[in-house]
Amino acid sequence: MKESWNRLSRSPRPRTEAGCCTQRSSNQAAAYLFHLCANHPFVDGNKRVAFAAMETFLRLNGFRLTLSDDEAYALSMRAARGEMRKEAIAVLLKRSTKALERS
Repeated sequence: MKESWNRLSRSPRPRTEAGCCTQRSSNQAAAYLFHLCANHPFVDGNKRVAFAAMETFLRLNGFRLTLSDDEAYALSMRAARGEMRKEAIAVLLKRSTKALERS
């Protein structure tokens, strides 16, 4: 088990040739935002936690969001109101991410 984890942790991060988020990564990030907003697991802060989980997932996988503050707010609000399906969020994320610079 430990050996397979070490192998996975050293594997390269998924990227497309254009340097934007892969479809799989955008789908998983969209799921964090969509489900945490829709299910209201907390008394307060569901949209903030959902956005933070989505952004953290993207960063851990080598991507950063290029959304402005207003666009990020609108995305969270639309997801919370049920105006965006998970698939639409994934498409938006795929267009709104860039690869992190490696040092």
